[in-house]
Amino acid sequence: MRKIHLAAVAVGLAVAAIPMSASSSAASTAMESHCLTLKNLYGRDGDLHAFRDTFCYFPLGYDEGDDPNWADNSGGFYGSAGNNAMSILNNGIPGKYDVVAVYDYENYWSGGGYRCLGVGDWESDLSKFRFVDPNGNAKGPMARQISSHKWVTSGDCAANSWIG
Repeated sequence: MRKIHLAAVAVGLAVAAIPMSASSSAASTAMESHCLTLKNLYGRDGDLHAFRDTFCYFPLGYDEGDDPNWADNSGGFYGSAGNNAMSILNNGIPGKYDVVAVYDYENYWSGGGYRCLGVGDWESDLSKFRFVDPNGNAKGPMARQISSHKWVTSGDCAANSWIG
């Protein structure tokens, strides 16, 4: 009798684990779709959007122009925006300058590392990426390290600098 009871408990635990895995996956998919929802909500507003949390939650700011210093008091990013982004969304308008380059350092210094994000793309979790220098060498982590951004052409971005 004891063996039957233990087998029933084991089967029950295995069955109970299935919905947890499925709901966890569904929750992750729902969170990821939040970036897409915001992309569609904003339309083609021409802005780079940055968020304090993963999956495009808690906006830090947005900007249709270049911003050499996310921590100063000018541009679409200011104050606490510098070195705080965990996710970004490029809602630029297709055309000459529709790619945005984000930089580890102020004033678009690519030697410290940068990454490029194409029009309509987003990255929901910057902790998965590192900046790269112009030669493609890995630099520091991207999470909570973006200090500036500039609109560029795709030709300005090295092959391994793309995210999103």
